[in-house]
Amino acid sequence: EEEKTVYLEIYGILKDMLSDVELSTLDVELVEKVFKCVLNDHPEFYYVEGYTYTTYSREDVLAKLEFSGTYTKSKEECETIDKQIEQYVKRCFIGINATMSEYEKVKYCYEYIIEHTEYDLNAKDSQNICSVFLNGESVCMGYAKAMQYLLLEQDILCTIVNGTAQEGEVHAWNLLLLDGQYYHLDVTWGDDSYTISN
Repeated sequence: EEEKTVYLEIYGILKDMLSDVELSTLDVELVEKVFKCVLNDHPEFYYVEGYTYTTYSREDVLAKLEFSGTYTKSKEECETIDKQIEQYVKRCFIGINATMSEYEKVKYCYEYIIEHTEYDLNAKDSQNICSVFLNGESVCMGYAKAMQYLLLEQDILCTIVNGTAQEGEVHAWNLLLLDGQYYHLDVTWGDDSYTISN
């Protein structure tokens, strides 16, 4: 219950791009864990780079913890970017109709991202959805977050998996719930440009 409460608090802070907000917990390890969960669940927080916290003590006893998101964009910049993301998603979803099964929607989004994105280790904003939706270039984290974003918009439960590939390199992909079953999905490995660049 404490984690759920802190999750909602951190979600609200990041959504509204706030700083120096007191949390209901004093546990800094819990804050780190919950922050990672919030970012894993919300690819729309492309403007969040990290967080800072300030602790306040009374007579060497921790009394208060304030949380601030670390933001890479201003609210004004985000308004412009959000419109560009909305346009990308609208163009993408033209090919989706109400008669399609969940599987067909997933396959369509998977192929759409691959067709409109090049794998590039030097891609701008490569750790978030902007690399795919705005620039058409990304690495595994950008691919995975873009896929997650599209599937969540289609009401298909999808999250990010952080791990390592066969040769020990850091890698990210998706885990999704499709027709009552969990499946791993790796858009990056489906893109020929990834194979060519390695």
